Amino acid sequence: MKAIVTYCSAKKKNASKLLPAFERYVSDRIAIVSKLASDKKQPFFILSGKYGFVAQDELISYYDHLLVESEVDVHSKIVSKQLKLLGIREIEFHMNHLKNEAALTAYLNCVKKACEQSGVSLIIVEATYFD
Repeated sequence: MKAIVTYCSAKKKNASKLLPAFERYVSDRIAIVSKLASDKKQPFFILSGKYGFVAQDELISYYDHLLVESEVDVHSKIVSKQLKLLGIREIEFHMNHLKNEAALTAYLNCVKKACEQSGVSLIIVEATYFD
């Protein structure tokens, strides 16, 4: 299975109850990439710095955590296991240009390592999304 993926956002609804990931994250980029996945009839996932891969309708609690480089090795192993369990063989990873958002490096490195570990092919799509 091929999956369309983007990373989470720092802006989140601060509701105490569980919310679907798509509702929890406040991000134009996530909305745009979700629509793209829907148009292509492909599953859409969000790479969370806390939870790893989450489906857009997966219920998640509020958190405030930015994935940092020192966590990439451990987090990529978690994501690699999730990829295998989900049966994902190819990822189209959508992200803002790194030159505009240096904090994304850890997310990019995490998805690259997870794909290497699980034998998943990776296509990186860098664009200018609005967040």
